[in-house]
Amino acid sequence: MVTYEELREHLGHRPFRPLRIVFEGGKRLDVLRPNQIVAMKRRVYAGGGKDLPFWIWLEQIQSVELIDAQPA
Repeated sequence: MVTYEELREHLGHRPFRPLRIVFEGGKRLDVLRPNQIVAMKRRVYAGGGKDLPFWIWLEQIQSVELIDAQPA
């Protein structure tokens, strides 16, 4: 499980580095812009795609990985 502090550290890095959120069950979300998601203490709001917006509980996040992608 990923903590709020870990996720905020990734999102707050300057310059922003694109990342991939991996959920339990294998679903993935590529975050290419820092304003694509908002991290809160217990959940994350994701917006800006065809299957978005939606809420994610932090307990559902298995890992966060840096990816080699250019912001759109």
